[in-house]
Amino acid sequence: NSVSADDLRDPETLADRTTSGKENWLITLGVCTHLGCVPLGAAQGEVKGEYGGYFCPCHGSHYDTAARIRKGPAPTNLEVPEHEFLSDTVVKIG
Repeated sequence: NSVSADDLRDPETLADRTTSGKENWLITLGVCTHLGCVPLGAAQGEVKGEYGGYFCPCHGSHYDTAARIRKGPAPTNLEVPEHEFLSDTVVKIG
């Protein structure tokens, strides 16, 4: 939340990327928007990149904790797919 969307290559706020009332959950596709590799950072011990989020080892894209592109060749943020919270423990994606 402390990052101004105006400073981002693909400007989206955390509120733009999460569901109202469920801001502690970030639902994204684990596919780099550069050439489709799988970014690291979701599993314990994986490289998270310079912004503490996700790092694509194929070509060096760095994403922040909201999966927004911050550095590297990826043109856009990691995609937030259409999703719906059916309950506190069930999410329907797609």
